Parts: sequence; C-alpha cells; structure tokens
Amino acid sequence: MFGIIGMMVLFAAIIGTGATVAFYSWLVNRLNRLESGTIDPAKLDRLLEQLEELRDQGELNREEIGELQERLDFAERLLTKGNTTE
Repeated sequence: MFGIIGMMVLFAAIIGTGATVAFYSWLVNRLNRLESGTIDPAKLDRLLEQLEELRDQGELNREEIGELQERLDFAERLLTKGNTTE
C-alpha cells in the first residue's frame, strides 16, 4: 500500500501537525498570560526591549537587502552592456 516514502511523508505530516499545535497552544497561553498581567513586569520590559532590537535588526537587514539588490541590478546592466558590444 504505502511505500517507504509515503510512510515518511505521513510521519512528517503527523509530527509537523503536532509541533504546530504545540506551538500554537504555547503562544495562546503566553498571550493570555500577557493580557491577564500575570507576567513579571521586568520580564515584559525585557521582552519589549528584545522586540525593539529585533525590529531594528530587521530594518538594517531590509536596508542591506536593498543595497544588494541595487548592486545586483548594476552588475546585470554591466554584463548585459558587455554582451551587446561584442
């Protein structure tokens, strides 16, 4: 019926679904604790600082990706220009 690949896919789907449900449950629990105010304010402040750092890092990454895209476009134009003159 099922080959070994089919069994592996089925196993991966079951594990992936279980992991997704576990993560979702943890996230809902964490949000409920945040909303109810049962988390230590110092921890909340630390989490907010980490979130701000991640946001800043994401912005830096976005700028770097933009610069890399410009460099790639420039290199492609140079390569295309070089191919048409030959």
